Amino acid sequence: MKISHTLILAYSQLRPLPGLLNYMVSPVRRVLRFLIFKLLPYDYKKHTKVKSVVNDESLKVVVSLTSFPARISNLWLVINCLLHQTSQPDLIILWLSLKQFEGLDDVPDSLKKLQSDKFQIRFVDEDYRSHKKYLYVFNEYPNDYVILVDDDIIYRPDLLENLIMYARLYPDSVICNYGSIIDYYDDGRLKPYNSWKKIKRLEPNYHHFFFGSGGGTLFRPCKLYKDVLNIKLALKLTPLADDIWLNCMVRLSGLKIFYLNLGEFVPIKEEGYALFDENLSKNDIQLNAIIEYYQSEININPFNQ
Repeated sequence: MKISHTLILAYSQLRPLPGLLNYMVSPVRRVLRFLIFKLLPYDYKKHTKVKSVVNDESLKVVVSLTSFPARISNLWLVINCLLHQTSQPDLIILWLSLKQFEGLDDVPDSLKKLQSDKFQIRFVDEDYRSHKKYLYVFNEYPNDYVILVDDDIIYRPDLLENLIMYARLYPDSVICNYGSIIDYYDDGRLKPYNSWKKIKRLEPNYHHFFFGSGGGTLFRPCKLYKDVLNIKLALKLTPLADDIWLNCMVRLSGLKIFYLNLGEFVPIKEEGYALFDENLSKNDIQLNAIIEYYQSEININPFNQ
Protein backbone atom coordinates (compact mmCIF):
# COMPACT_ATOMS: atom_id res chain seq x y z
CA MET A 1 0.00 0.00 0.00
CA LYS A 2 1.23 3.51 -0.82
CA ILE A 3 2.39 5.56 2.17
CA SER A 4 -0.11 8.27 1.23
CA HIS A 5 -2.95 5.70 1.39
CA THR A 6 -1.83 4.62 4.86
CA LEU A 7 -1.92 8.27 5.96
CA ILE A 8 -5.38 8.75 4.43
CA LEU A 9 -6.67 5.78 6.43
CA ALA A 10 -5.07 7.23 9.57
CA TYR A 11 -6.67 10.62 8.92
CA SER A 12 -10.10 9.00 8.52
CA GLN A 13 -9.92 7.73 12.10
CA LEU A 14 -9.35 11.19 13.60
CA ARG A 15 -13.01 11.94 14.10
CA PRO A 16 -14.28 15.18 15.68
CA LEU A 17 -14.03 15.06 19.46
CA PRO A 18 -15.75 17.21 22.09
CA GLY A 19 -14.17 20.45 23.31
CA LEU A 20 -10.54 20.44 24.35
CA LEU A 21 -9.89 16.95 22.99
CA ASN A 22 -10.70 18.11 19.47
CA TYR A 23 -8.36 21.08 19.88
CA MET A 24 -5.57 18.75 20.98
CA VAL A 25 -6.05 16.43 17.99
CA SER A 26 -6.21 19.25 15.42
CA PRO A 27 -2.39 19.54 15.02
CA VAL A 28 -2.22 15.82 14.22
CA ARG A 29 -4.84 16.29 11.50
CA ARG A 30 -2.89 19.22 10.03
CA VAL A 31 0.36 17.25 9.97
CA LEU A 32 -1.28 14.21 8.37
CA ARG A 33 -2.97 16.34 5.75
CA PHE A 34 0.32 18.13 4.96
CA LEU A 35 2.09 14.79 4.49
CA ILE A 36 -0.73 13.36 2.39
CA PHE A 37 -0.60 16.21 -0.11
CA LYS A 38 3.19 16.11 -0.21
CA LEU A 39 3.19 12.40 -1.04
CA LEU A 40 0.14 12.12 -3.30
CA PRO A 41 1.67 13.93 -6.32
CA TYR A 42 4.74 11.72 -6.02
CA ASP A 43 2.65 8.55 -5.73
CA TYR A 44 0.42 9.49 -8.66
CA LYS A 45 2.85 11.23 -11.03
CA LYS A 46 2.97 8.02 -13.07
CA HIS A 47 -0.41 6.39 -13.37
CA THR A 48 -0.06 2.61 -13.30
CA LYS A 49 -2.60 -0.17 -13.27
CA VAL A 50 -3.69 -1.23 -9.82
CA LYS A 51 -4.03 -4.81 -8.68
CA SER A 52 -7.45 -4.84 -7.13
CA VAL A 53 -10.70 -6.68 -6.69
CA VAL A 54 -12.67 -6.40 -9.93
CA ASN A 55 -16.44 -6.24 -9.93
CA ASP A 56 -17.50 -9.84 -10.53
CA GLU A 57 -21.24 -9.62 -11.08
CA SER A 58 -23.54 -8.58 -13.89
CA LEU A 59 -24.11 -5.07 -12.51
CA LYS A 60 -21.61 -2.48 -13.64
CA VAL A 61 -20.01 -0.08 -11.16
CA VAL A 62 -19.95 3.47 -12.54
CA VAL A 63 -18.50 6.42 -10.62
CA SER A 64 -19.81 9.86 -11.56
CA LEU A 65 -18.82 13.42 -10.65
CA THR A 66 -18.86 16.95 -11.96
CA SER A 67 -16.68 20.00 -11.48
CA PHE A 68 -16.25 23.67 -12.38
CA PRO A 69 -13.27 25.90 -13.27
CA ALA A 70 -12.30 26.87 -9.72
CA ARG A 71 -11.67 23.23 -8.78
CA ILE A 72 -10.44 21.68 -12.00
CA SER A 73 -6.70 22.14 -11.35
CA ASN A 74 -6.65 19.72 -8.40
CA LEU A 75 -9.13 17.23 -9.80
CA TRP A 76 -6.42 14.90 -11.12
CA LEU A 77 -5.70 13.93 -7.51
CA VAL A 78 -9.33 12.93 -6.94
CA ILE A 79 -9.46 10.90 -10.16
CA ASN A 80 -6.21 9.16 -9.29
CA CYS A 81 -7.46 8.16 -5.85
CA LEU A 82 -10.52 6.64 -7.57
CA LEU A 83 -8.33 4.82 -10.10
CA HIS A 84 -6.25 3.36 -7.26
CA GLN A 85 -9.13 1.86 -5.29
CA THR A 86 -8.86 -1.65 -3.87
CA SER A 87 -12.03 -2.49 -5.81
CA GLN A 88 -12.04 -1.07 -9.32
CA PRO A 89 -15.07 0.54 -10.97
CA ASP A 90 -15.99 -0.31 -14.52
CA LEU A 91 -15.99 3.36 -15.43
CA ILE A 92 -15.43 6.84 -13.97
CA ILE A 93 -17.20 9.71 -15.77
CA LEU A 94 -16.48 13.40 -15.26
CA TRP A 95 -19.31 15.60 -16.57
CA LEU A 96 -18.32 19.15 -17.60
CA SER A 97 -20.57 21.86 -19.00
CA LEU A 98 -19.73 23.56 -22.30
CA LYS A 99 -21.05 26.74 -20.69
CA GLN A 100 -18.00 26.61 -18.38
CA PHE A 101 -15.42 24.77 -20.50
CA GLU A 102 -14.91 25.21 -24.25
CA GLY A 103 -13.69 21.64 -24.52
CA LEU A 104 -10.62 19.57 -23.74
CA ASP A 105 -8.38 22.59 -24.37
CA ASP A 106 -9.76 24.06 -21.13
CA VAL A 107 -8.93 20.91 -19.15
CA PRO A 108 -5.52 20.63 -17.44
CA ASP A 109 -3.04 18.18 -18.95
CA SER A 110 -2.79 16.46 -15.57
CA LEU A 111 -6.42 15.42 -16.01
CA LYS A 112 -6.47 14.80 -19.76
CA LYS A 113 -3.64 12.28 -19.61
CA LEU A 114 -5.67 10.09 -17.23
CA GLN A 115 -8.31 9.42 -19.89
CA SER A 116 -8.63 5.73 -20.66
CA ASP A 117 -11.16 2.92 -20.87
CA LYS A 118 -11.63 3.51 -17.11
CA PHE A 119 -11.91 7.31 -17.05
CA GLN A 120 -13.87 9.49 -19.47
CA ILE A 121 -14.38 13.25 -19.63
CA ARG A 122 -17.77 14.04 -21.16
CA PHE A 123 -19.05 17.47 -22.13
CA VAL A 124 -22.72 18.44 -21.93
CA ASP A 125 -24.46 21.50 -23.34
CA GLU A 126 -26.29 22.70 -20.26
CA ASP A 127 -24.99 23.62 -16.84
CA TYR A 128 -27.27 22.01 -14.30
CA ARG A 129 -24.72 22.69 -11.56
CA SER A 130 -24.44 19.79 -9.09
CA HIS A 131 -27.37 18.01 -10.75
CA LYS A 132 -24.97 17.07 -13.58
CA LYS A 133 -23.40 14.61 -11.16
CA TYR A 134 -26.38 12.22 -11.32
CA LEU A 135 -28.63 13.24 -14.21
CA TYR A 136 -26.79 11.82 -17.21
CA VAL A 137 -25.32 8.77 -15.51
CA PHE A 138 -28.68 7.72 -14.01
CA ASN A 139 -30.21 7.93 -17.47
CA GLU A 140 -27.41 5.90 -19.09
CA TYR A 141 -26.96 3.25 -16.37
CA PRO A 142 -30.40 2.87 -14.72
CA ASN A 143 -29.95 -0.76 -13.61
CA ASP A 144 -26.33 -0.65 -12.44
CA TYR A 145 -24.47 0.54 -9.36
CA VAL A 146 -23.87 4.28 -9.69
CA ILE A 147 -21.56 5.90 -7.15
CA LEU A 148 -21.63 9.69 -6.82
CA VAL A 149 -18.53 11.47 -5.54
CA ASP A 150 -17.44 15.05 -5.00
CA ASP A 151 -14.56 16.82 -6.71
CA ASP A 152 -12.87 18.23 -3.61
CA ILE A 153 -12.22 15.12 -1.48
CA ILE A 154 -9.42 12.56 -1.35
CA TYR A 155 -11.08 9.21 -0.71
CA ARG A 156 -9.99 6.18 1.27
CA PRO A 157 -8.55 3.48 -1.00
CA ASP A 158 -11.20 1.00 0.20
CA LEU A 159 -14.23 3.28 -0.31
CA LEU A 160 -15.60 1.54 -3.41
CA GLU A 161 -14.93 -1.90 -1.96
CA ASN A 162 -17.06 -1.06 1.08
CA LEU A 163 -19.83 0.56 -0.94
CA ILE A 164 -20.15 -2.45 -3.25
CA MET A 165 -19.99 -4.96 -0.39
CA TYR A 166 -22.83 -3.30 1.53
CA ALA A 167 -24.89 -2.74 -1.62
CA ARG A 168 -24.91 -6.52 -2.05
CA LEU A 169 -25.86 -7.03 1.61
CA TYR A 170 -28.60 -4.37 1.53
CA PRO A 171 -30.00 -4.37 -2.03
CA ASP A 172 -32.97 -2.16 -1.07
CA SER A 173 -30.82 0.57 0.45
CA VAL A 174 -28.84 3.55 -0.70
CA ILE A 175 -25.31 3.19 0.69
CA CYS A 176 -23.78 6.47 1.86
CA ASN A 177 -20.68 7.74 3.59
CA TYR A 178 -21.82 10.90 5.39
CA GLY A 179 -24.93 12.75 6.40
CA SER A 180 -27.06 14.30 9.14
CA ILE A 181 -30.02 13.37 11.30
CA ILE A 182 -33.13 15.30 10.25
CA ASP A 183 -34.40 17.25 13.24
CA TYR A 184 -38.00 18.24 13.94
CA TYR A 185 -39.97 20.55 16.20
CA ASP A 186 -42.58 18.99 18.48
CA ASP A 187 -45.31 19.80 15.95
CA GLY A 188 -43.51 17.83 13.22
CA ARG A 189 -42.10 20.77 11.26
CA LEU A 190 -38.49 20.62 10.10
CA LYS A 191 -35.97 22.50 12.18
CA PRO A 192 -33.52 24.68 10.18
CA TYR A 193 -31.07 22.64 8.13
CA ASN A 194 -28.09 24.28 9.86
CA SER A 195 -29.22 22.80 13.18
CA TRP A 196 -29.16 19.16 11.98
CA LYS A 197 -26.36 17.20 13.59
CA LYS A 198 -23.86 15.22 11.57
CA ILE A 199 -23.97 11.58 12.49
CA LYS A 200 -20.85 9.94 13.90
CA ARG A 201 -21.86 6.42 14.94
CA LEU A 202 -22.71 3.28 13.02
CA GLU A 203 -26.36 2.31 13.01
CA PRO A 204 -27.76 1.08 9.70
CA ASN A 205 -31.03 2.02 8.06
CA TYR A 206 -31.88 5.32 9.73
CA HIS A 207 -35.38 6.55 8.93
CA HIS A 208 -34.60 10.23 9.47
CA PHE A 209 -31.15 10.26 7.91
CA PHE A 210 -30.24 12.90 5.31
CA PHE A 211 -27.33 11.65 3.20
CA GLY A 212 -24.84 13.79 1.35
CA SER A 213 -25.08 13.04 -2.35
CA GLY A 214 -21.31 13.08 -2.84
CA GLY A 215 -18.63 11.67 -0.63
CA GLY A 216 -19.26 8.22 -2.05
CA THR A 217 -22.99 7.40 -2.28
CA LEU A 218 -24.18 4.28 -4.13
CA PHE A 219 -27.54 4.08 -5.92
CA ARG A 220 -29.37 1.78 -8.27
CA PRO A 221 -31.20 4.49 -10.24
CA CYS A 222 -34.05 2.21 -11.35
CA LYS A 223 -35.19 1.92 -7.72
CA LEU A 224 -35.60 5.67 -7.19
CA TYR A 225 -38.89 7.56 -7.43
CA LYS A 226 -40.12 8.16 -10.99
CA ASP A 227 -39.39 11.92 -10.96
CA VAL A 228 -35.67 11.49 -10.44
CA LEU A 229 -34.75 12.45 -14.05
CA ASN A 230 -37.27 15.29 -14.28
CA ILE A 231 -34.60 17.97 -14.44
CA LYS A 232 -37.05 20.82 -15.01
CA LEU A 233 -38.81 19.98 -11.77
CA ALA A 234 -35.54 19.41 -9.92
CA LEU A 235 -34.23 22.83 -11.00
CA LYS A 236 -37.51 24.52 -10.11
CA LEU A 237 -37.64 23.08 -6.59
CA THR A 238 -33.97 22.48 -5.72
CA PRO A 239 -31.76 24.45 -8.14
CA LEU A 240 -28.78 24.50 -5.76
CA ALA A 241 -29.24 21.22 -3.89
CA ASP A 242 -29.02 17.91 -5.70
CA ASP A 243 -28.76 16.23 -2.29
CA ILE A 244 -32.22 17.50 -1.26
CA TRP A 245 -33.64 16.28 -4.57
CA LEU A 246 -32.04 12.84 -4.27
CA ASN A 247 -33.04 12.42 -0.61
CA CYS A 248 -36.61 13.21 -1.63
CA MET A 249 -36.47 10.62 -4.46
CA VAL A 250 -35.17 8.00 -2.04
CA ARG A 251 -37.77 8.72 0.63
CA LEU A 252 -40.64 8.68 -1.88
CA SER A 253 -39.39 5.37 -3.27
CA GLY A 254 -39.41 3.70 0.16
CA LEU A 255 -35.74 2.74 -0.01
CA LYS A 256 -33.69 2.57 3.18
CA ILE A 257 -30.36 4.25 3.83
CA PHE A 258 -27.27 2.45 5.05
CA TYR A 259 -24.54 4.62 6.56
CA LEU A 260 -21.00 3.28 6.19
CA ASN A 261 -19.27 5.38 8.85
CA LEU A 262 -15.80 5.11 7.27
CA GLY A 263 -14.50 8.17 9.08
CA GLU A 264 -13.35 11.65 8.14
CA PHE A 265 -12.66 12.86 4.60
CA VAL A 266 -9.39 14.45 3.54
CA PRO A 267 -10.49 17.75 1.95
CA ILE A 268 -8.61 19.45 -0.87
CA LYS A 269 -7.93 23.02 0.15
CA GLU A 270 -9.20 25.52 -2.35
CA GLU A 271 -9.41 29.27 -2.68
CA GLY A 272 -12.40 31.29 -3.70
CA TYR A 273 -15.90 30.22 -4.69
CA ALA A 274 -17.40 27.00 -3.42
CA LEU A 275 -20.84 25.55 -4.14
CA PHE A 276 -21.32 24.77 -0.47
CA ASP A 277 -21.17 28.44 0.59
CA GLU A 278 -24.11 29.44 -1.58
CA ASN A 279 -26.19 26.32 -1.16
CA LEU A 280 -26.20 25.99 2.62
CA SER A 281 -28.04 29.25 3.30
CA LYS A 282 -30.79 28.33 0.81
CA ASN A 283 -31.42 24.73 1.85
CA ASP A 284 -34.43 25.58 4.03
CA ILE A 285 -36.11 27.38 1.12
CA GLN A 286 -35.56 24.39 -1.15
CA LEU A 287 -36.72 21.88 1.48
CA ASN A 288 -39.95 23.84 1.93
CA ALA A 289 -40.46 24.06 -1.83
CA ILE A 290 -40.13 20.32 -2.38
CA ILE A 291 -42.39 19.52 0.60
CA GLU A 292 -45.10 21.91 -0.61
CA TYR A 293 -44.96 20.51 -4.16
CA TYR A 294 -45.38 16.85 -3.22
CA GLN A 295 -48.00 17.61 -0.60
CA SER A 296 -49.97 19.37 -3.32
CA GLU A 297 -49.36 16.78 -6.06
CA ILE A 298 -49.58 13.43 -4.26
CA ASN A 299 -50.59 14.43 -0.72
CA ILE A 300 -47.27 13.18 0.73
CA ASN A 301 -44.67 15.11 2.69
CA PRO A 302 -41.44 13.36 1.68
CA PHE A 303 -39.70 14.66 4.80
CA ASN A 304 -42.49 13.84 7.21
CA GLN A 305 -41.46 12.79 10.73
